[in-house]
Amino acid sequence: MAAKLFSALSMDVIDFKPPYKNKVGKTYVYVRERGLKSNPRVQLCHSDAPQTCPFGLNINESGSKSFVINVSDPQLKEWCAAVDQVVMEAAQANAKTWFGKELDAETLEAFYHPLLRPSKEGYDPLLRIKLHDYGDERKDTKVWLHQSEDGEDKLVRGKIEDLTRMCKVLPIVTLDNVWFVQNSFGMSLICTDVLVVESPEGHANAVDFALPFAPVAGEDGLQVMHPTTFGGTWSTAPDPVDFHAFQAIDIYADEANAYTLADGTPAPIARNANGDVVITVRDFCAM
Repeated sequence: MAAKLFSALSMDVIDFKPPYKNKVGKTYVYVRERGLKSNPRVQLCHSDAPQTCPFGLNINESGSKSFVINVSDPQLKEWCAAVDQVVMEAAQANAKTWFGKELDAETLEAFYHPLLRPSKEGYDPLLRIKLHDYGDERKDTKVWLHQSEDGEDKLVRGKIEDLTRMCKVLPIVTLDNVWFVQNSFGMSLICTDVLVVESPEGHANAVDFALPFAPVAGEDGLQVMHPTTFGGTWSTAPDPVDFHAFQAIDIYADEANAYTLADGTPAPIARNANGDVVITVRDFCAM
């Protein structure tokens, strides 16, 4: 599913599932985009305004990996504050199920860890972003680097170790879950993709990483915008480019009929796992 620029995400679509307790007893409240089964997914920076990753890759004692960015963009600061407000309102409305008891706004505010954390005086606040690196290509964070070869700009896959001190990055994240540790709770951002735009090691001058708002219909705009790198696209629900097989109907054919096939049987629009027709085009249109 393609991402969108952070400023395009409406706070109204952020929804929360019931609390979930994992095998070791930790509680999480997973986030979803209202009306969808997936998490909200956004690009955190404009393509021409990457943010600095001052400390590079961080690995804590448990092996979890993350990085932080200095947030200098006023619009991104406002967005983080808006997300915090959504979480706080949800916590107060669901305090009994989240915490086991009713809590007032003042107490919740004391427990909550906001997305932005103060840095040293004179520096921009810090935003921590978690990385997935578990050997699962489908779920792990994908790091991208820009390279120029024979005058052609392209993106190549990098490694999480390319997140070095003072590099500049364009991260794409999901609003994944609300975590709870003792009397603290906060929102986790999980990085799905990150472009290392510039680093002391020499990666410089980013090509466009505007996956979320590239002028491309369908999904995975990054792949479409860089065909020499990816060689194709993999859309989950592609629309047809013509109507020779629109819901299995060739509307260009002589005496074409949207409701019946050539043999006169009703045209199906959905089948069950056994191949049985569960709804026809005519029934669907009449709904």
